[in-house]
Amino acid sequence: NHALLRSEFSEFFHWIAMQDRTQVSNDRAQNAEVTEYMFSLVDKEGTGRVTVDALRRALACMGTFVRYEDLLRMVVNYDSTGTGSLNLTDFARLLREFNKFNKWLM
Repeated sequence: NHALLRSEFSEFFHWIAMQDRTQVSNDRAQNAEVTEYMFSLVDKEGTGRVTVDALRRALACMGTFVRYEDLLRMVVNYDSTGTGSLNLTDFARLLREFNKFNKWLM
C-alpha cells in the first residue's frame, strides 16, 4: 500500500531528523545540513549512494519492515542516474517530496 509506505517513511525521516538535532527550520543551509546528516546515517558504508538494502536496514532498526519490491520501486522512481541507488541530490528530492506530502496531510 503506497499510503502506508509514505507513512512509514515519514516516521523514519522524522526520527532521523531528530537525532542530535532540534526542529528543522526554513533555513536552506540548516536543511541541507540535516539532509546530509540523514543521508550519512543511511549510507553507513560512506559510498555516496543509498541502496535499497541500506534503506531496509535503516527502517528495520526502527522496527519498520517494508517489502524489498516497494523500496526498489521508490528508489527507481527517485534515482536520477539509473544506478539503482540514490545520491545525495536524489535523497534530498525524496525528503522534500515527503515533506510536502506531510504538510498536505496536516
